[in-house]
Amino acid sequence: MDCLDPMSALGLGFFDWLSNIRAIGAGEMKIVVDRKKCRATGDCVTACPEDAISIVDGVARIDESKCDFDGICIPACPHGAISYAE
Repeated sequence: MDCLDPMSALGLGFFDWLSNIRAIGAGEMKIVVDRKKCRATGDCVTACPEDAISIVDGVARIDESKCDFDGICIPACPHGAISYAE
């Protein structure tokens, strides 16, 4: 199986890609918020039992010091803006 370069697949350059994805994580596990998909509905904020998500400048922001990486926020987002990443 070939590895897919996410930047090329999205037609983005390296710095465009970095500015559109926020990644946090503990070790290998990360939860990312895709800034282009996020509509700041706050559903993820409500779903997070750790109070680790807030809306800042119209985008969900995950506080890694509070996040337990359980992924409850992922299905809560109606726009698919939150996901796990390696």
